[in-house]
Amino acid sequence: MSGSDKGKGGGGVRNAHKNPALSRAERMRKFVERRREKYDSYDETKYNKIYFDEKTGGYVVEEKARYEQGQKSKNAKEVYDKEQKMSVVLAKHGKRVEHLSDASGGHDIRVNGISADLKKTKGSNNLANYAKKATRKQGAKLVVFQIDNLNHAVHFELNKLSEKGIHGWYFITGKEEKLIWF
Repeated sequence: MSGSDKGKGGGGVRNAHKNPALSRAERMRKFVERRREKYDSYDETKYNKIYFDEKTGGYVVEEKARYEQGQKSKNAKEVYDKEQKMSVVLAKHGKRVEHLSDASGGHDIRVNGISADLKKTKGSNNLANYAKKATRKQGAKLVVFQIDNLNHAVHFELNKLSEKGIHGWYFITGKEEKLIWF
């Protein structure tokens, strides 16, 4: 910034407090830039780079072995595709997602560095069982649900899980723009 820009709203550090929108936009730009650097730094001999969100800085990378596992059968491909789609939803909400191979410990992903499992369900019937399996048997710290039909019973089950110390996010099929913590 030149001396003539000082004190004239030129967007410099001294004036950042006078225009919080500009300051926030600049901070977000730098945040996304740092996330892009992290995304670009993944070793391409071990990871496939799947998706980067330029607005939020969220991204998805996958272990190469996970892709290979997902191509072994029709069922494996369906599971793989579901996990990829759910991972991209998380990335669009600014999450850093590493899609893991089956050899990585049982859970599907690491989201922001925390082990998590991805579960898709039509309603409330299997929420508790899926969450228990993810946290107790698969070693996940978080559970991410894609729910086809949100209703009172789903809310009730999610509240019960939260009371038991099981947390994560959920979103509704067709309404992926909302990611809700439980």
